[in-house]
Amino acid sequence: MHIDFGFAFTTSPGNLNFERAPFKLTKEYAQILGGLDSELFVYFKILLAKGLTVLTKPENLNKLKALLIICAKYSNLSCFKNFRMSKFLKRFQVNLDPVQVI
Repeated sequence: MHIDFGFAFTTSPGNLNFERAPFKLTKEYAQILGGLDSELFVYFKILLAKGLTVLTKPENLNKLKALLIICAKYSNLSCFKNFRMSKFLKRFQVNLDPVQVI
């Protein structure tokens, strides 16, 4: 699994901000799962929804936000250079039910 932290934390190459999708799933990853209609892909979506359900619980989301604020303030990593919590939360789809996101 590849996690693009720059994408996740709303940084794009050259800060051009051309990314519009909140989540990227490559064709290759979908193929590894057996295609978009496969049982494995359905299971992937179930696990993704469960993970989002746990992460977006208020107590967990508050911990994540606190960690990101610290990272944005003290980290030298480029993915935190122009970090904005509001953009992250929008991309993270916190206002939607995880099943709606999937």
